[in-house]
Amino acid sequence: MKKQLFLLIPLIFVLCGCTEIKGNTNTISVADVTDREQAILHMNTDHAFMFDYNVSDEYKEATVWVEKYEAGKLADHPVSSISTSAKTEGTIIFSIQRPIQEFNKTVLNLSIGDKEGSGSVQNIDVQPEDFNKMGAISSTFSGDAKSVEDENVLATICYSKENEMGTITSAFYDEPEAHLDELADYDLVYVLKSHFKK
Repeated sequence: MKKQLFLLIPLIFVLCGCTEIKGNTNTISVADVTDREQAILHMNTDHAFMFDYNVSDEYKEATVWVEKYEAGKLADHPVSSISTSAKTEGTIIFSIQRPIQEFNKTVLNLSIGDKEGSGSVQNIDVQPEDFNKMGAISSTFSGDAKSVEDENVLATICYSKENEMGTITSAFYDEPEAHLDELADYDLVYVLKSHFKK
């Protein structure tokens, strides 16, 4: 399974390399994914997200990380993170899956890439015993693009034992610190964030 994922990520960047990244300078946006790219993204994953960024030369580093909240409480450290040099245009991919035979674990994959290459990291996160009973719902920020000048929330994946779940509101994506109480409605939430440094 791990081998499949490490082969999958470079393939996605090869396919994306042919697409022109849209958007204004110093922004990040949800990528326009073709049906073919969507199929590849979801081949071995439960949830997958792709974002395009476009930055000026003054930005030197791109960092992406995943925070974990259990019943609204933040874990001590990010469960996954990656940093790489920020090229003018690039793509960020985040995917997550539950292994078929180990229901109490999740596999998180992060990648940052551009036309010259990509960097990726894979982490395994252990979950409570009743994790296999939880349903999941995911979402990304709304709107065309966000400025890279600030730390951004890009996506969320929420898990709950409740039968009915709603997605995280757009207010959380705009002002996460002011709306952290939303995360307490779920048993487990993964929050994908990005930051670009000059």
